Amino acid sequence: MGMKVNMTGKVTGYEQNKTWSKDYGARSINTKVRYSFVSVDGGTKLVQQFDITITGFMKLFSSMLVNSIHKQMKVALNNLKVVLESKA
Repeated sequence: MGMKVNMTGKVTGYEQNKTWSKDYGARSINTKVRYSFVSVDGGTKLVQQFDITITGFMKLFSSMLVNSIHKQMKVALNNLKVVLESKA
């Protein structure tokens, strides 16, 4: 949405080759993310789960923020897929 936000975060969980999770946020937006790696025929499926908490004034814009984050994540994951598949 054209905004730059500095966020701080920390890794909250890690299990080698299975999952990792992190919490991060700034002011009134806090996010918990968990990544799971699932074996499938011919490769690995990446499952990404988000829990986003929006408080205060930003709550008025919560649906726009969630939609924007969803679009950004689709683009980022597609870019990652392209990079990984080009190395294969």
